[in-house]
Amino acid sequence: MVHTKNLVVKSSLIGSTIAALLLTAPLALADSATNDTTGADSENTASVETSNQVTISSNNEANVVNTIKISANTGGNQASKNTGDASITTGDINGSLTVNNTLNSSNINPPTCCGSSEASSSANTQTGANSTNTSRVDINNSLTLNQSNVMNINNQAQVDLNTGNNEADKNTGEATISTGDINFTIGIGNTGNNNNVGPTPTPGTNPEEPGTPKTPGTVLGENVGGLPVTGSSLPVLPVLLTLAAGLLLRSSEGKLRTRFLA
Repeated sequence: MVHTKNLVVKSSLIGSTIAALLLTAPLALADSATNDTTGADSENTASVETSNQVTISSNNEANVVNTIKISANTGGNQASKNTGDASITTGDINGSLTVNNTLNSSNINPPTCCGSSEASSSANTQTGANSTNTSRVDINNSLTLNQSNVMNINNQAQVDLNTGNNEADKNTGEATISTGDINFTIGIGNTGNNNNVGPTPTPGTNPEEPGTPKTPGTVLGENVGGLPVTGSSLPVLPVLLTLAAGLLLRSSEGKLRTRFLA
């Protein structure tokens, strides 16, 4: 009689497409396929197929226009046609302009995507005589990162500063003009399209290769003269002979006791 034992386990973990900074996925248990304590002349198959797939997609798009107009004037003064001396003194212009644009920055930390940190295994142990045993673990790990950045920035700074254009003429006396200083700084900074991917996830350890297959029957049956016979296949004649011998011995024992007691 041939006993057939088939074990097929399929599990899959699919990570959805997201636009996020942090993705977390569940951890999977170690995969194991084992044929253990199989019968004689049997065919046994233990199989595990695991597919781990994580897809991360982050899309950033920005359009920035900075238009700034600044005007400051302390000049354009006149001191003309005066009888006597004429004097013009204009004030200083102090200021600054700072523009900073920071955009399209993505920080992605891929999860532990690929099975358990424990080693997967496949094994055939305690196999019966003349049995065929197959154990197999297939693990497919896939991690896909898609990053797309688009950035358009147009900065316009129009600054009009004036402390001059002063006039002092046609005076009968002495004319003096003193214009002020201009101290103005402009700073424009644009930063973007920065992508940072965290540490590469560590997948589970590859399946261990099955040990050297044992010679069929070395564990069960061969060293003890074969597997015990059970059920309907039990021989009838030896059983009947054993019962008859027992009844004969019991009858003889009774007769001997009667003789000795007499």
